Amino acid sequence: MKPVDPQEPEQDARVEPTSPSLDVGAGFQVPVEKLGRFALQQSLPAEDGWSAFLAVDPVFEQEVVVHVAQERAFPDTAARAQFEAAAEVAKTLSHPSIVPVVGAGKSELGSYIVYQQLPGIDLDQWLAQQPGPLAGQ
Repeated sequence: MKPVDPQEPEQDARVEPTSPSLDVGAGFQVPVEKLGRFALQQSLPAEDGWSAFLAVDPVFEQEVVVHVAQERAFPDTAARAQFEAAAEVAKTLSHPSIVPVVGAGKSELGSYIVYQQLPGIDLDQWLAQQPGPLAGQ
């Protein structure tokens, strides 16, 4: 991400929220600005039990996506431990068909996993654009 020079005219006038909020259940929203080293920029559509954010990794100066698991995402401590172990393994994987995991951790808001932000559309959008059923292989 390019630093802003106050002497340069503003090129991009879009306004991004400065304090995304995390749904912690029961309709409560908690304002969040950072999760670990990741600076949260914008809330993304969430799934049940998970919140998602577009963020910036200041160490590698790249956009990332942070998925935060809320308490209700794990039915018990064994499920949480399994998630955390899987996140650690995922950080070691490298393949052109796998979105790289660049971080994982725990915070007061829950366990989280961080993926590299890739350009393009997601799988649901791609499938919606297909003219018919996909051929099996």
